[in-house]
Amino acid sequence: MDKQDIAPALLGRIRADFLRLLRNAAPSAATYPAALDYADLVGGALAEAFRLHLSADTLPDGRMYWNIADRVLRPLLEEDHALVADAAAAVQQQLNEAAGLRLLAQRVPVDEDRIDGILNKVCAAEHYEDVAYMLDEPVRTFSRMAVDDTLKANVQFQGRAGLHPRVVRRTTGSCCEWCSRLAGSYDYLHVPADVYRRHERCRCKVEYDPGDGRRQNVWDKKWTEDPEALQARKGFAESPLVTKVRFPKEASLQNVLPEYLRTAAPGVGSISYDAGYDMVRHANEVKTAQWLHAHLGGDIVLLNEANNYKAMTPDYIWNDKLWDLKTVSTEKSANSAVRHGLKQIQENTGGIILNYEQNTISLETLKDVLRKRLTASATQDVDILVICKEKLFTVQRFTAKK
Repeated sequence: MDKQDIAPALLGRIRADFLRLLRNAAPSAATYPAALDYADLVGGALAEAFRLHLSADTLPDGRMYWNIADRVLRPLLEEDHALVADAAAAVQQQLNEAAGLRLLAQRVPVDEDRIDGILNKVCAAEHYEDVAYMLDEPVRTFSRMAVDDTLKANVQFQGRAGLHPRVVRRTTGSCCEWCSRLAGSYDYLHVPADVYRRHERCRCKVEYDPGDGRRQNVWDKKWTEDPEALQARKGFAESPLVTKVRFPKEASLQNVLPEYLRTAAPGVGSISYDAGYDMVRHANEVKTAQWLHAHLGGDIVLLNEANNYKAMTPDYIWNDKLWDLKTVSTEKSANSAVRHGLKQIQENTGGIILNYEQNTISLETLKDVLRKRLTASATQDVDILVICKEKLFTVQRFTAKK
């Protein structure tokens, strides 16, 4: 096979099958069992998509070169993580609310070292078939670890916030020496890293105790509750409303990145331009339209500015909705960008695209800025699609009060 650049087409085919296999998949409920089931689905779908399209026959010289792995395997593993991490964070948020904790769930970032470990192993072999197994079970494990990492991150976060979560590991039946050494009860300051790990066929139980008497198994996620704590909670539920505290809900801002990834059709649809459109002057708009089409698909029309200075024209019609592009550099700069963008899409609102180019940003800081600005200015539902370092960073949906 000649060494032509096969990466873009290969990425498109694998992503298309990955999303096809996940088309109707979503967490069935806001629970850890559902998050783990979903992680298995996501990891299994990606492993199957790899199996369908990667072989000695499809790769140059029958091996996986780094420049292919870095542009094909890495973005797909990152998408896998995004889907599962979002689901796990949503579960933790529900648990926080159920326990009366006014804490935001911690969403774990992707571990690039884990991805590098998979890529390095796959690329080290001269024959792809010798390492094809690395894109099967290790991919499924990578997917599930996003759930385990979420639990670990939230235990540590709650501890730093002054709470007293504990992690308890118990052995079941006859177990290995390694598991026996890890058995015990640990407060958040003294939890060994290995407590969150399990080897093949391990049946140890790891429980998370939020500090109010309730515990939840890390893997099967079943709750148990001390009798005294249960009675106290029942007493609170039966107490007069005047003794309970009610907090106002924050403006609705929902992460819909998984929805966009599930419904994406990379390369499907068309890109067209208004008559007389200046592609040189609007190079950024053209480049972003091409990125949207390559990664998410759909029909995109690039619009000319209106000649009337009083009229505000958005940059695109994307799938029959108005979208505006804003190039920004910091989280705070999203404030004015969104304020202006909302005016340009108000006739048929689709959303605003924030392109951070090569800048590094904080998701939580950005969400705070978006929540305040959209609460103050948005009168219709709107999606904020964020591109950072040429990757789909997040998509946040604001639901306006009706």
